[in-house]
Amino acid sequence: MLGASEEAGVNRKGQRLDAAGEIVEALSGVKTIKPDLERTLEYRGYEAARQVREASRIFNQIAKSRGNVDAESMTKAYITANEQRFKALRDLSVAIDDAKELGLDKYAI
Repeated sequence: MLGASEEAGVNRKGQRLDAAGEIVEALSGVKTIKPDLERTLEYRGYEAARQVREASRIFNQIAKSRGNVDAESMTKAYITANEQRFKALRDLSVAIDDAKELGLDKYAI
């Protein structure tokens, strides 16, 4: 038995149901999902922050190690850390640009 809200054409999340779309999804087995851009971007930000911290940890681990650290290993650690940091921030920048392109307003970003 359908609930009162489902009879009115609204699902549990408060979204309006499209009968034709529901039938096509049921027959084809393919479900249409509308992404929540704000939430997706929020998680992209968390992931980028984690990657930047990890990149810093790579360099700091070498820099704070006991004993003599040669300049070459210090330089390699610095370059590796900067490359990883750049990739993380570039990915976040692409996600922000994509969100803008999809119509998310700059205050929501």
